[in-house]
Amino acid sequence: MIVITGGRLRGFVNDDTSWLTRFRDYEAALDELQCVSRALNAVIMDRGSQGYQKLLDAEAVAREHVVRTRTRLMDLYRGRIMDPETTSPVSALAAS
Repeated sequence: MIVITGGRLRGFVNDDTSWLTRFRDYEAALDELQCVSRALNAVIMDRGSQGYQKLLDAEAVAREHVVRTRTRLMDLYRGRIMDPETTSPVSALAAS
């Protein structure tokens, strides 16, 4: 949603999720993707192993989760930097 104050575009209004929460969600999603990818690589290297299809599916889900969490983080970032009266995401993360 866009807020107009005094006839000026003020930026996007986001939910109450904090920068730190969004950043931690993104980091957790990255960690999950790396974990699943390592497991998949191990199965691929062991050519006689079964079950790689489930890991391929899990990796695809983890990858999509990374994209979604990064998009949410960047949406929050873009909304905040559009409004000069709000705290910048860099200083908000550094203060936490």
